[in-house]
Amino acid sequence: MTDLKDMTDVFEYLPDAVVLTDRRGMIKGANGQAAALFGYDPGELDGKEIDILVPEPLREFHRGHRSLYYGSMSVRAMGGGLKFTGRRKDGSEFPADISLSPFETPAGTIIISVIRDVTERVNLEEARRESEERYRALVDLSPEAILVHASGTIVYVNQATVQLLLAPSRQALIGRSFLDFVPPAYTGDVVRRMQATPEEVQKEGPLLVKATRGDGQEFYLEAIASRITHGGQPAAQVILRDITDRVRAYEELRTSREQLRRLSTHLQSARESERGAIAREIHDELGGALTALKFDIASFEEVLPPGDAGGLRGIIVEKLESMSSLIDGTVQTMRRIITQLRPVRHWLAERVHAHVFLCYLAYLLLSLLQYRLRKTDFTAESALLEIGTMYKVYLRDTKHRFHLSRVVTLTKKQELILKAIDLCITHISEYNSCLNSLG
Repeated sequence: MTDLKDMTDVFEYLPDAVVLTDRRGMIKGANGQAAALFGYDPGELDGKEIDILVPEPLREFHRGHRSLYYGSMSVRAMGGGLKFTGRRKDGSEFPADISLSPFETPAGTIIISVIRDVTERVNLEEARRESEERYRALVDLSPEAILVHASGTIVYVNQATVQLLLAPSRQALIGRSFLDFVPPAYTGDVVRRMQATPEEVQKEGPLLVKATRGDGQEFYLEAIASRITHGGQPAAQVILRDITDRVRAYEELRTSREQLRRLSTHLQSARESERGAIAREIHDELGGALTALKFDIASFEEVLPPGDAGGLRGIIVEKLESMSSLIDGTVQTMRRIITQLRPVRHWLAERVHAHVFLCYLAYLLLSLLQYRLRKTDFTAESALLEIGTMYKVYLRDTKHRFHLSRVVTLTKKQELILKAIDLCITHISEYNSCLNSLG
């Protein structure tokens, strides 16, 4: 195919503008896209100088550039750095990319120029550049420390970041890895967060790590990252916050809470111990006195002389029964107060322990009493009934022995019973001392 007309017809099917020129720079053909791009009618460009498609101030420079190309012709691909400004018939200008390809024909060398209007791309690049400049201006003025990294390599920092990391300058940070400022114990967390998806980052929230300043001092850092585009490439913007004071305040608060909890536990324990001590005092002193008084009343009733139920004896018995009921009510009130004073968990454990211990003592007492009365005609049960009607029994719980006080004149029979009980109590006291020594 040697006819330029045929070549032009072929180029009509291309989406780009195509212009054919000879070595003198004369247009030998142009497809419809070229005519439309520059505002000419089809065929109107044929025979004209190529320089009419260049703004007038640039025509002399374009002629010199064209002469250099003719001196060493080669294929120059579009987007290879060759910038071109086109001029339309109406004088308007537009940016364009151009590729040049020499082609030999019988009529001589023909330069095939493929021209593409890049106005939209240039506008987008200009808008992006202006946006980045505005972003840079805002970030530079931000009091927050902000850096931008691409795959961990720092590509931008503001002045606040320089101050936070105690770096000598911004350039001292550019090109360094963000991991250079993270202690080894935390690098795994940082790498894992850098590889996380946006959904995972949003779910996990800010990253809390330790970082190292330029002077080697470590501090607590909160990092909030978001995906951005920097210089046309994927990157991440990270806002850095020094939270050392916040972490210390939290630790102090946690320590204070722990101290307060310990103090509260100690006070609660002291309060429960005090209440338990009061309850034991009431039980030991008042309970013993009420029990003794109960026996006194029973003993007094037994020694009253016989008489008319409606006479003096009847009045005394009625008063004694009233006093006995009052004592019973007082004992119930005392038990309720003791229950309220003593902590439930301590009261329950001691109640179970006391129940088991008293059951064993009762069994031991009956067994010993039965043994000591083996030479008499009394049973242990009858001996205890005899004592219950004749003695005021005051039991004082000590580490060594129980004390019995006698308040009536004893018969020979009763003296034998008392002697047997004394021997029993001696054995029980020895057993109690043994238990106390074991803790």
